[in-house]
Amino acid sequence: SYRWQCTQTLVSHVSCVRSLAISPDGQILVSGSDDGSIKLWELESSNLIRTITWKRAYGESELGWVNSVAIS
Repeated sequence: SYRWQCTQTLVSHVSCVRSLAISPDGQILVSGSDDGSIKLWELESSNLIRTITWKRAYGESELGWVNSVAIS
């Protein structure tokens, strides 16, 4: 039987991570969080590539949750 083991921890979100997706080539991880952001990570180096954020509809100042992400 195989035992899973944590090999790296990606730290940048300031709230719960609700969703993850890995690119088909296995090189990019996308994470979506309650902090209202989507983050793209390079898995081999653990580098944060980009952070995408937006405000809720109707111009509210609070950020919305990101409940799901996908990458292709």
